[in-house]
Amino acid sequence: MPRFLSVTLFLWVFLLRWFQNAVKCEDIFQPDDDVNSTEQILLRQETQLGSVVDLLTQIRDLFNSNTINNTLITYPNVTENPPQELQCKTKFSPVNGVCLHVDFTIREEGLQQAGLSWTAASRYCTGLGADLAAFADANAYVDALNFIHRTNDGKDITMDIWIGGSDEANEGTWLWKNGNHMPRGTPFWGTQRHDNVFHQEPSGGGRQNCAMLWYKNKYFIHDSECEDKAAPLCQHE
Repeated sequence: MPRFLSVTLFLWVFLLRWFQNAVKCEDIFQPDDDVNSTEQILLRQETQLGSVVDLLTQIRDLFNSNTINNTLITYPNVTENPPQELQCKTKFSPVNGVCLHVDFTIREEGLQQAGLSWTAASRYCTGLGADLAAFADANAYVDALNFIHRTNDGKDITMDIWIGGSDEANEGTWLWKNGNHMPRGTPFWGTQRHDNVFHQEPSGGGRQNCAMLWYKNKYFIHDSECEDKAAPLCQHE
């Protein structure tokens, strides 16, 4: 029984017994014409006060006894396991449950232009024990964007970034490399202007089958030709 319930119970017992004793006192001290009324009142109060003292003493003794202590709930000494810190591989940084790494300097052998094709970027991530990034929801997408901005802080890098989405297997069906469907529409995919009209991405048709974070559109997702050059965003859990 919780402590506050025990206290409440005994207070009710105390009040009940006090009331019963008060009634008994009324029966014992009936008005007597031969006894001074003031003396009757004093005798009645003395008797009631004695009853109160007796009851309070009993309650105190009960609270100090093993009987009442054994009725109270004792809470086990539970030791919570602290959350384990995410162990990221070399070059990776922990970002809300996953490990991310972006490389703005890597380039394909023999080329001056920084960046890799989508296939080369995928191989690069695999070599690090990871894969091109995939976003389970909008929160993961925003976390990745914040990570990119922190990495790019003060460096004025304007590169696009490859992520692990493609519709090469089936045109129009965009899948992450793990086989899950990519989210579509806002807030993931950006817009592209064609013939003075803005179109929701992806809009490149059969020519553009790989997903990237496009710098010129604030790193919203765009479809692009898979041989374009961009920085790889790698992820592992």
